[in-house]
Amino acid sequence: MILFIQGAPGVGKTTLAHSLLEHFRDSVVIEVDHIRQALPENDWTDDWQHTEAIQQALVGALERQGRDLVMLVDTFYQGKIVAPVDVMKEEGVTHRVVSLVANREALQARMARMDRRDHGFTDIDAAVEVNADIWEFRCDSEICIHTGDLDADQVFNMVAGMLERGFGLIPKTACLTSEAPE
Repeated sequence: MILFIQGAPGVGKTTLAHSLLEHFRDSVVIEVDHIRQALPENDWTDDWQHTEAIQQALVGALERQGRDLVMLVDTFYQGKIVAPVDVMKEEGVTHRVVSLVANREALQARMARMDRRDHGFTDIDAAVEVNADIWEFRCDSEICIHTGDLDADQVFNMVAGMLERGFGLIPKTACLTSEAPE
C-alpha cells in the first residue's frame, strides 16, 4: 500500500510518517526531498520528471524491498499529487492520500520550533499558500486532517487506526497467533 502524506512545512508530515514507520511492520518512508537530492539533474518543475522519479522510488520500495506500507512524504505543491495518484490508480496499487493542514498561527508556532538546519524553511506566507493549494487540488481517496488543534499522537492515532481497520496493516506489536505461549 502507498500512503501519500502531503502538507505545508510545519503541519507534521515527517513526524506522522516516522511514527507510522515505528508502528507498522514492513514499512518504509520516502521523502521526496531525498529523491530531489539524489537526482539533482531532474527538472522538478516538470510534472513528467517529477512523477517518473516518484514512481521509480515507489516501485522500488514495493517490489524490490517487499514493503507492505510505503509512505511518500512531500508538500506536493501546485497539484503535483494528482499525477502520481493517477499512476497508482492505473496500476491498481492500493493507495490513500493523507493531507495535513493547519491554520496560520499553528504553522507559525511549529515553524519557529523546527530546526532550520534540517528543514531550512521559514517562509510562513509560502506555507500558508501551500495550505490553500492543498485544498484546491483535492484527489480521490484523500483524507484531510486539520492538525492545528491536534497533537502528534492524536494525528498518528487517526491515521494508524484508518490503516489498521481499512487496510489490515499489522502493527509491529500485534500478536499474530491465537494460541497463548507455553
